[in-house]
Amino acid sequence: MPRTLQILGLCATLNVPVSSNAGPFYVETGVGVGTLMSGALYWGNALPDNMGFNFAGSFGLFFSMMEPHSNFQVHIGAKSTMINQTFATTHGMYLTVQPTLRLEFGRIYIGSGLTPLAFKSVSGTAFGFSTLQAVPGAMGYVAEFGILWRPVDYFHFAIEGSGTFMQITGGMSPMPAITILLQMRFIFPYSSGPGGEGAQKRLDGWRYPFGIRI
Repeated sequence: MPRTLQILGLCATLNVPVSSNAGPFYVETGVGVGTLMSGALYWGNALPDNMGFNFAGSFGLFFSMMEPHSNFQVHIGAKSTMINQTFATTHGMYLTVQPTLRLEFGRIYIGSGLTPLAFKSVSGTAFGFSTLQAVPGAMGYVAEFGILWRPVDYFHFAIEGSGTFMQITGGMSPMPAITILLQMRFIFPYSSGPGGEGAQKRLDGWRYPFGIRI
């Protein structure tokens, strides 16, 4: 354990572009597109393997384990991911809830998670929350990658891609579930940190989305 703390301390002192100025915790919600590849087994063969990209969304709550203005951030939290798939008049809804560990370096973060909490709905209605049921024998392996845009201390955007490989009774399905989302991060409480004016320079502002001047 002391060696792990030494490594984290070393990473925090590296001259990496400043991270997200995260507060003690943040709420994250996102919308975009998603699909299940090789998903027929997951759907109980009620839907085909591949149906293209449809609506996807996510919601998460994360806590920062590092000093808010550290160059390196470790975030732990929980995140739910939903994908709605449609084939003819049949709708399928995929839903997972996973604990997630994130490492953040400047504008980039990577994350991973492992979860047995997987649910599905197959019905004639889109977003079939009322007919959700647990998927037997589920264990999902999740990986994510995101790029941040930090216009102000208390609100950030991210473009995020994720993939989930799911082990269920009978085999692996989906392989994987893919989402591409625009995430919105709301940080509580927020601070411009030590240095006042200097801290403001760490932010992208509204004119520099993802560090690109427009």
